[in-house]
Amino acid sequence: MSISGHTNPYADQARGSIVGLQAGTTYEVSLTFSDPDGIVGSATLTGTVATIAPTAPVLGVELFVDAGAPSGDNGSSGSPFNSISTAITAATAGITIRVSSSDPARGVSDTLTALARASEYTVRRHRALGGS
Repeated sequence: MSISGHTNPYADQARGSIVGLQAGTTYEVSLTFSDPDGIVGSATLTGTVATIAPTAPVLGVELFVDAGAPSGDNGSSGSPFNSISTAITAATAGITIRVSSSDPARGVSDTLTALARASEYTVRRHRALGGS
């Protein structure tokens, strides 16, 4: 099947949504097909689906990173992590990670804010005025 000269890769597929489900719950789903031209294959499909249990964002919490800090610190402003990867591992949705340069003359710091999933971040970069 094509539409305006473009092949539709989903022409032989059925799609739908199930609404009103609870987060972090497993459901047994049964889907019955009805085709006035006759069904090819099984008329009923069953399976198990699960909804995700999202972690609510923790707004206002900050972790700090400075490559010059000793290892084993807790990520607070007075005891920053020494690697971004350690901070990312510790972060959950909504946490802001402030990354500072261990060279104040460089005057650049980065801010990462974790979004809904730990693998998604927004990054803002700014140069401090006066090189500090």
